[in-house]
Amino acid sequence: MAVVSHAWPTLSTFAGDPWRGVPKVQNALCDVYTRAVLCAKRSAKPLLPHVLAALKDAFTASPSANARCLDVLAVIVEVFSVGGSSGAFAAARDPGGVVTSAAPASETLDDGVARVADPSVAEALSSALLTASQTAHSTLSASPLSDNADLARATFELARAFALHAPAILLTSPALPPLAEMAAAALSTLERDAVRAAVAFLSVIIAPGDKASASATWSRGKGAVDAFASTRGEAVVAAVVAAGADTCPRHLLRPTAQLLHAMRGAYGAIVDQWIASVVLSNPAGGFPNAPGVEPLDGATLRTFCELASSNRLPPQRWTALVVDFWLVCRKEATADALLAHQM
Repeated sequence: MAVVSHAWPTLSTFAGDPWRGVPKVQNALCDVYTRAVLCAKRSAKPLLPHVLAALKDAFTASPSANARCLDVLAVIVEVFSVGGSSGAFAAARDPGGVVTSAAPASETLDDGVARVADPSVAEALSSALLTASQTAHSTLSASPLSDNADLARATFELARAFALHAPAILLTSPALPPLAEMAAAALSTLERDAVRAAVAFLSVIIAPGDKASASATWSRGKGAVDAFASTRGEAVVAAVVAAGADTCPRHLLRPTAQLLHAMRGAYGAIVDQWIASVVLSNPAGGFPNAPGVEPLDGATLRTFCELASSNRLPPQRWTALVVDFWLVCRKEATADALLAHQM
C-alpha cells in the first residue's frame, strides 16, 4: 500500500488525458490496480475511492477500449466480499497467474450468502455497478455486439461477480434489468466469450443454488429476476433454443442447455410451452430456421418436445436430451439420437 500510495501521483498522470485514450496504458494501469487490491486485500480500502474514480473516468471516456476496467471492478467486488460458499472468494488470480487468497474463509453471514459488509464500500460499489451498466448498455445498444465483444464479455462477467459475491447490491440495483437484457441479446451472437459470460450470468441469477435461494438476501431480491423472467423469459428461451440449434459455440452447448433447465426448474411448465412454441410454431416455416440449414421433420420436433416436457428425466439426462437435439439440428447427429432418451 505504501508503494502504491507513493506512486499514485504518477499513476494519476497516466490515468488522465492524453493517456486515457491509449488502451495499452490503461490496461497496464488495470494490472497495477488489480495487483494492488489482491495484495493489500481489504487493507486497500483507503485507496479504493481513488481507484474507483480512475476506473470510472477511463471507462466512461472509452468503454470499448477500456473494458478491462470492469475486470478490475469485478476483482474489487470479490476482495471486499465476505461470507458465502466462496469463503470471501477463497482465491483470486492476479494478471500474472498467481493465486492469492482474497480474504479469510472463516467470515460467514447469518444467511450464508456473500455480501460487501462495509457500508461505505457497498455504496461505492453499487454506484460503480450502475455507472458501468449504463455506460455499457449505451455502447452495446449503439452498434452490433461483434463490434464490442470484449466489452460485452467484461460486462457480463462483472454482473456475475456481483451475483456471486454481492447479490444484495445487484438484486436491488436499477442495473439488473438492463444487464439481463444485454445478456439475453448476446445469446444469439457468434461471440463465444460474450455468450459464455452471458450464459454464466443468467444461470446464476435464475438458479443461484438451493442454499442461496433459501437465504433472506435472495428471497427479498429474487422479485427483480422474476419480473425480468415474466416479461422477457419467453424471448430468452427462444434465443437459447435457436442459438443451440445454430450459432452457439459447440463447447457451450451443455452450459447453455443447463441454463434452459434452470429456467424450467424456476418457472415450470410455462417454459415447456415456450420451448414448444419455438420448435413447433415457427411462422417462418420449420425449425431450425437458419440460412442454409434444412429444418427437421415434424415427427422429430414433436418427439423432442414430448421428451423435453416430461418430468421423468433427471437434470443431467434432460440436459443431454437438449444437447442431442441441437446436434441433430446441426446435422452432427441423426434423429436416432433422441431414441435413447425415450427409454
